[in-house]
Amino acid sequence: MSTILNNIKQIVSSAIKVEVNKPVIKNGKKKYPVVVTDMGQSITSGWSIKYLPTAQNNGQRLYDGSQTFSALNIHKFSKIHNLIITANHYFLGNQNVEVMMDGRRRAIYEPDNKIRLTVTSQSNSVVVVVTVIDEESPFYMMSIPFNVVLSNDNSGDYYVIGSEDRWDRTIDMFTESNANFAPRKTRFYRVHQNANQAPTLNARIANHNGQFQIHPNGSFAIDMEAAPPEWIQVITNEYKALAYIYEQVIMEIAFKKALEQGLPSNERNQISFDDFQETPFARQGGFIPAFNLANPASTGAENEQPIIPLPNEPKPPVTAGSNVTLPWT
Repeated sequence: MSTILNNIKQIVSSAIKVEVNKPVIKNGKKKYPVVVTDMGQSITSGWSIKYLPTAQNNGQRLYDGSQTFSALNIHKFSKIHNLIITANHYFLGNQNVEVMMDGRRRAIYEPDNKIRLTVTSQSNSVVVVVTVIDEESPFYMMSIPFNVVLSNDNSGDYYVIGSEDRWDRTIDMFTESNANFAPRKTRFYRVHQNANQAPTLNARIANHNGQFQIHPNGSFAIDMEAAPPEWIQVITNEYKALAYIYEQVIMEIAFKKALEQGLPSNERNQISFDDFQETPFARQGGFIPAFNLANPASTGAENEQPIIPLPNEPKPPVTAGSNVTLPWT
């Protein structure tokens, strides 16, 4: 076995705690919620992810057909929230922004060697993808997308969608269901083609009330029962491949530990939040960036093409120092 894979297994195994909750019924199947919590000292310390595997071979094996976790809990989300809002602030100030071929704007900020913030413009919002790049984290290369929009209360403030209902401020915990390591599986249908012949789809066109559903644009509905799809994860670069490896290792180790504990487990040890002493939710009398850009003068903004601002986009002056300031150090 390769040294690299052994190192990943060592990082994951030494950092995580595994709990098995009471079984639940989902889609007619009994599933055992397996909660994996980072108990190490990385940036994701206290974060937890939940898998929903089924038991096979008379309870001797756990298997999750989705091959990915179903939910993420971000402990001490206020720190991540500050980074997201700061990235949005610099992005709207046109710092390190590039124009892509499709007309959208993008910027990448790395305030340290633990988190990468990829910001992309959308029609009515800004998407900030938080990627874990802390090599000490068992959740290395996990990505979490957040949508940032302008508040409709005329305050001029921006907020992260989900803050009002998925952020439990009493324990500073945010629950997210759209995070992932490698891209989630996608449905594919095979197209067959022999030499010098037209390609054919190995499926039947769906029939509704005796009529085949062929749309004016040439597309058509597939008979799902006649040709079941294949579920495939598309890996397009080495980073996504590495993320895939990390999640496979997490599932292997977590499911093994879960079986060793026995199914089901009725006990559930809660994370301790006794060290959460701060009150980060009070208004500070103005926006304070959570990190500073190192070299704002060398962004190349003076050579960029004119950019049409987003609706209601403010143009605040951006002041950046020469040092990186992190909220958790």
